[in-house]
Amino acid sequence: MSIDFILSLLSQHEISACYGKNLVPHLKNLSIIGFADDIVNISGSRSGARELVTTTIDHFHEIGLEVNPVKSKAIIIEKGVLNEEDLTINENLILPSLKQNEVLKYLGVSFTNEILLDEHKIFNMLKDNIQSLVSTTVLKPFQKLSILNTYVWPQLTYSLQTAPLHKISFNFLKDIDKLIRSSIKEILNIPNDTTTSFLYSPKEVKGLGLIRFEWEAFVQQLNISQKLLRGMNEYVKSSRNLSKEITICIEKLNLSHEVSEIPIGMYSSKHLRLCLRKKEFENWKQLPYKGKGVELFFEQPRYNRWFT
Repeated sequence: MSIDFILSLLSQHEISACYGKNLVPHLKNLSIIGFADDIVNISGSRSGARELVTTTIDHFHEIGLEVNPVKSKAIIIEKGVLNEEDLTINENLILPSLKQNEVLKYLGVSFTNEILLDEHKIFNMLKDNIQSLVSTTVLKPFQKLSILNTYVWPQLTYSLQTAPLHKISFNFLKDIDKLIRSSIKEILNIPNDTTTSFLYSPKEVKGLGLIRFEWEAFVQQLNISQKLLRGMNEYVKSSRNLSKEITICIEKLNLSHEVSEIPIGMYSSKHLRLCLRKKEFENWKQLPYKGKGVELFFEQPRYNRWFT
């Protein structure tokens, strides 16, 4: 017996119909969901929850696994109101209930009554990592730039994917981009008044091709929405308007014209970033002073990439 088998066993119609909870009218009741060894039992009543938890624990014991009550939580909602009374499974096991305004973390995502995006914590973590990178003397500038692109900013990818669109504030993204731009200029020892478009333009035209979070937040949101839209989970599709979320991301990126012929759900992140960088290059060319001669960079794309 494996965890997959336990999930399949407790999802059977006989069990879910008796003990589960109907969350989507046209779909069958849900009684259990899980990822790896993180399991969630779902029931429409306390008695049903006790039965499901007890059965799940018994099956876990059969394959040598234990449930840690300290790392377990009962979320009890009765008549639309959070009930803070603990859930008693048996005389030896009491699951503490989620309290009002208590923050719960599941699969790396923090939430109370909705998913949270701790902008202050994320910004400070990124700031500490970048400051350590900038101040080190054992790396050359191009190595620091590579580490920033390869290891530092990807730490935020999961947070950007899981946060609801309305939780991502423009000021938060703008502050991150300011932090990264100033750090890049310090690493490469280039003037503080260097045009922003140079940093984000493609490498083929002598730009640095850096990640911009004002773009990346919506590229990542679009990515995860597309994956969910192409997935087989009908519960997710019924609870979220994924097509609308994708459309909002395209509008936020101001790329409606560039991707007008591509079907919704079939966008490529690489193509979106390329379109955004090309637009930055066009902005660079239009600058009255710092844009002089920039359009000539088109002539040697192979050399420009090496030069970068």
